[in-house]
Amino acid sequence: MHDKDVLAAIAEYSRGAVRAISPEAVRAVRALIRNDKHRDHMRAVAAVLDRVDPPEIKQTVAIEDHRQPTPEMTQKVLDRIDELMQRAGLPPPRRMIDVTPETERA
Repeated sequence: MHDKDVLAAIAEYSRGAVRAISPEAVRAVRALIRNDKHRDHMRAVAAVLDRVDPPEIKQTVAIEDHRQPTPEMTQKVLDRIDELMQRAGLPPPRRMIDVTPETERA
């Protein structure tokens, strides 16, 4: 069954069949929920409530990077700042960070 047309037809028929029996499914779930003696009563109640009023899940993700910046990366950032300031027509910033390697400092 690799023919796309055949698979599409099967899917279309299946959707129609599910829609046709959905009233029966609703009646069955309603009967199950109304029967509090049924062993799956609470499972059915929970399933309906999860679909009617799904629980909200909120997550907060904190990403921390404790790596020390290298002189090369700092220089790249400073060069990019210079480029953007020049493009904006601003004067170059006063250098407050010395990225000269310690071996080259006098």
